[in-house]
Amino acid sequence: RTALEAAQMHAEKIRDKLFVITGPYSEIGVETTKAFLHEGGKVVLGGRNAKLLEEFCKEMKQQYR
Repeated sequence: RTALEAAQMHAEKIRDKLFVITGPYSEIGVETTKAFLHEGGKVVLGGRNAKLLEEFCKEMKQQYR
């Protein structure tokens, strides 16, 4: 099951909730972040690579406004 499929199964539990995701710009973090945003969740993102984090945040803001 993909992160989006799992999120869609629990959309009512995700909508308007706040999630903290570390390492959102790689692998499962990317898919989890997108799934939560797609279902109306709010995310706080953190990571060790400031440049990747900044680029990923810009991309997510453009995609999920």
